[in-house]
Amino acid sequence: MAYLVVAAVTATLVTNIAAWRTSGTLPDSPHFANYVGKFCFDYGFEENVSENATRHREAKTVGLFSVDVHGYVEPNLTESEADPNNSPANGNLWLMVFSDQKHRWLRAREFWSDLSCHEKKEIASWYQPVKTDAGKLLWNQSVYIRQGIRPRFWYFTFVNCGAQVKEHLSYSLHAVNLEGGFQLEFGMDVKGSLPLEVTFCILFLLVATISCLLTMTRTARLSNLESGSATSRPLLKILQFSAGASAAGCGFRAWHHAIFAQDGQGQVELQVIGTLCACAAKAAFTVLQFLLARGWALIRNHTDMPLRGALFGVLLCVVGLAVGCEIYEQYFHDQSTSFFLYENWTGYSMLAMNLGLLASAWWFTWVTLNLETSPTVRRFYYLVSAAAGVYFAALPMVALLASTLSPWVRRKYVERVELSARWLATVLLLVALRPSQLDTLVAARLKNRQQPSLLPAAGIAGEEEMELQETATMGGAMGGGLGEASSDTPYALEKSS
Repeated sequence: MAYLVVAAVTATLVTNIAAWRTSGTLPDSPHFANYVGKFCFDYGFEENVSENATRHREAKTVGLFSVDVHGYVEPNLTESEADPNNSPANGNLWLMVFSDQKHRWLRAREFWSDLSCHEKKEIASWYQPVKTDAGKLLWNQSVYIRQGIRPRFWYFTFVNCGAQVKEHLSYSLHAVNLEGGFQLEFGMDVKGSLPLEVTFCILFLLVATISCLLTMTRTARLSNLESGSATSRPLLKILQFSAGASAAGCGFRAWHHAIFAQDGQGQVELQVIGTLCACAAKAAFTVLQFLLARGWALIRNHTDMPLRGALFGVLLCVVGLAVGCEIYEQYFHDQSTSFFLYENWTGYSMLAMNLGLLASAWWFTWVTLNLETSPTVRRFYYLVSAAAGVYFAALPMVALLASTLSPWVRRKYVERVELSARWLATVLLLVALRPSQLDTLVAARLKNRQQPSLLPAAGIAGEEEMELQETATMGGAMGGGLGEASSDTPYALEKSS
């Protein structure tokens, strides 16, 4: 049923399917080599029967790319004749396409600036001269892709080997996976992104809605009455914000992918906004983890100012790197298949910072557990620690996947693991922070974090402590000096003794 809902929403978002597109202008110089983009094509086999009735498998046609060049370029025959090797490459403007094989693009990219036109042409998987004339300022070409070993990235370049640009040149290029269905314009490295974002948008929205409904239950209203406030549960509100921001991030990215499915380009601004929302959700989740582990002293105490500054500094660095990687990936043509959010120095930096946050959160929680003697409250902090472990420890797994998986599946699995871990950690914290009889005790622990002992008396634990605590707080809610004193002290029981 859930799959049908996601499929229905996805089908509603996608109507007319186009293709992956890129466009731009080319220099007027007679010598340049411009990389303009890459696309990951699918692969497949088909069985054919030969004349002698034997069956054999052949690579099938899986993709198509088309290119249009507007302008006027004239071959330079003088330069071609002056070439000592009499290379037919010189004197022309070429569209050269390279597959991701080691002896193709990997070799060409490493020595790109040192290779001659003839050598680039020899390494290319496919090439064609761009020929226009003064009467028809347009050159177009459509090429089918056949491959049967594995998905491959194909890299598109324009190489001018001396041709004279008479009229300013502009190009547009688009590619499709012919058997991609409603996702035919998506490369194999990002196939499935639209259903994925729609699915987790629904899941995070469901968590945010449930958390709001829980605040309206009878247990929540009784707990608010005991605390004397109708607007309590700041921790649950932070969790609601995190879940809502995650849902918004997935929603904006799904919106971008839906537009991409229609025009082949999408709305890059929506992609960046989605990344900002996801970063806000992660930052709120991290702050919530530290508040649960450290208590309100993290915000209110002057002694925790260095920790507070370090925490928010790390969060700003993580957000800045994530948004920067997204902008670089969307606005600049990168020639590698690296997933910059989890690879290279950016990914390693975020990995180190997240591991530091995990170690810090677990350390503060461990200190709290050493001061805690109530089995019920200890179970609460075990659940909080599990949520921190799932959330922070997922990043090393994601980094490992990014470095070991093949480029054509790397992004899809990394995104699935990251979103699944974030959603699971959010659900665990929702279970821990749901309205219950434990609210008063947890609130007292958060206020009393700096004391040498979290308990007023060593012999009070379990249900006995809960009963005494509830009795004292109910007495304070009915009025009198005891209620006023309890608002300034961690425990009403401690004041009454």
